[in-house]
Amino acid sequence: MQKIEPFLLKLRMDALFQEYPELKEDEDLRLLAIETETDCFELLKILVDDINSAKMMQHAIKARITDMEGRLGRYEKREEAWCKLAQQLMEAASLRKAELPEATLSIRSGVQGVRIVDSSFIPEAYWRVKREPNISLINDALKNGSEVPGAALSNAPETLSIRTR
Repeated sequence: MQKIEPFLLKLRMDALFQEYPELKEDEDLRLLAIETETDCFELLKILVDDINSAKMMQHAIKARITDMEGRLGRYEKREEAWCKLAQQLMEAASLRKAELPEATLSIRSGVQGVRIVDSSFIPEAYWRVKREPNISLINDALKNGSEVPGAALSNAPETLSIRTR
């Protein structure tokens, strides 16, 4: 199979449209000319295969990541359980420090932190509010014809749709 160069293919189609301007108006004739005079459809078939392969790899990688995240979670829990057990053993033996060839274990005092007991009693001065534009509210207002300073509706760029079923 010969290699299809997209840039050369585009040049060939541009030349085809210059030579036969009526192709821009007649869709059936344009499709026939592109199919018979260029490798456009062959390249599109190759691209669809590559797109589908990329999608399959994405699904496989996502599934693998899910599996590995589950495995990671199990090892995190295992580490936590073993650390808890080691601490319990040391506390039962009244050991604050144990020096081993592999590691030195020591029991330290915990770091002091805040625990909210009842948030309804927290004074206003100790609250913070995250401030951000309400996109859905702005969208509704603009779509209903209202003007919102600093905002405007915009069209999303065109996208390619590929149906394989």
